[in-house]
Amino acid sequence: MKATTKIIVVALAFAAMSVAATAQTRIEVGFNTISVKNKLTEKLGDAEKTTTHKQDDPYKGFAVGIIKEFGSEVIGVEVGGRLMFGSYKEGGDKSSILKLGVPVNLGYKLTGGPISIRPFVGPNFWLNLIDKSDSEDLFDDGDQKRFQVGLNAGVGLKIGPIFVGYTFLPDLMPAYDSKIGNHEIKQKTTSNMISLGLCL
Repeated sequence: MKATTKIIVVALAFAAMSVAATAQTRIEVGFNTISVKNKLTEKLGDAEKTTTHKQDDPYKGFAVGIIKEFGSEVIGVEVGGRLMFGSYKEGGDKSSILKLGVPVNLGYKLTGGPISIRPFVGPNFWLNLIDKSDSEDLFDDGDQKRFQVGLNAGVGLKIGPIFVGYTFLPDLMPAYDSKIGNHEIKQKTTSNMISLGLCL
C-alpha cells in the first residue's frame, strides 16, 4: 500500500472513531509564512547530482478556517477546512499562493480545567487554488499540482473559549514536479502558522 493511501486510511479511521463523541466548533484566523524549497536532480549517465535551493524570503499572509473537534476531555480528533494565502515580492514581480487545507488531527489534552494545553498531529490534505506571479501562472504548464498531502503538527493553548495555537505544515508530496531532459525539479513548501480562535 502506498504511503499516501495509508495516510488517507488512518485519517478516515480517526474520523470514524469520533462520530459518537461530543463535538465543539472553533473559528480561527492566523498569520502564516510559506517557505519554498526546490530540489534539482541532474542525471549524468549512471550518476545523479542533486542540489537544493531555498527561497530567500518566505511568502507571508493570513489564514482563516473552521475546525470541528470531536472526542472526550482528554483525547479527540479535529477535522476542518482552512484557507491559506501568502504573497512574495522580488523586484517588481509579485507572486501569490492561495490553497485550501483540510486537516485531520489527533489531539491529546495534557492539562484539564479552564486552561488546557493540547498537542496535535495528523495529515493535511491540500487543494492548491492559485499559484502565480505577475509574469506567469504556474498551473499553465501542468507541472504544478492541484492536490497534495502534507503533515499537520502543533500545539494549542485554550483559555476558556479562547484558543491560541502554533501549527507546522510541511509538504509530504511535491507541489511542483517537472522533468526537462536529464533534469528534474521538485518543489515543496513548509508553512508555519500562529492562530487565534474562538470556541463556540
